[in-house]
Amino acid sequence: MAITKEQFKQAFREVISAEFSDIPRNEDEINFTFSQAFERRMEKLIKSQKKPYWKYINTASKRAAVIFAAILVTFTASLSVDAIRVPVIEFFIENFGTHDKYTAQGDTRTEIEKIYSITKVPDGFTEIDSSLTNTMNTVTYKNESDDNKLIVFTQTATDDLSLYIDNEQSDTIIKTVEDKKLYINIIDEVTNIVWAYDGYCFQISTFYIDDMDIILDMVKSVE
Repeated sequence: MAITKEQFKQAFREVISAEFSDIPRNEDEINFTFSQAFERRMEKLIKSQKKPYWKYINTASKRAAVIFAAILVTFTASLSVDAIRVPVIEFFIENFGTHDKYTAQGDTRTEIEKIYSITKVPDGFTEIDSSLTNTMNTVTYKNESDDNKLIVFTQTATDDLSLYIDNEQSDTIIKTVEDKKLYINIIDEVTNIVWAYDGYCFQISTFYIDDMDIILDMVKSVE
């Protein structure tokens, strides 16, 4: 069962509150003693730096509070901001014999609010066509020396998404690249890669491009 963004945030707040529930609320509750060696090193460091704010943290309890604050800031910084702000989408896949149907579950988007693009197009390719609607963004690139070589990039809103992938001529390979779960399907000279990010469904289809590293570089460059 999918949860809403607000439910996720509330659960996150409850976990963090429980994790830090036993942390002292003021410096009088802190029961901590630094070693003499640590005190000497700190005094030497402060004297060498001659920081004017040392007078405000010149007690053991205040120093402990400052260190705790630094640890808390580090912990907070280590939390992924994207984990809260970036909508989470998972594909639900149904098998219909000759093809698989992909539908999106989670924080789906009803329309395109941010336009993504391939920022690292292979050498020799130029944009020949583009189309943008409220629910779909498509850009097509062609190789300047070989008309058969094409790249089609598609960004789609995920609300009411229905994506059909042929499974009769090729199996779908699942590969994780930079935290992106890629669904890769290769039929003859066509490589199709699908993934979800930021509430959208992305798809790169390439024609007559055999180098998978080049294709994955394009996936990594989408922003």
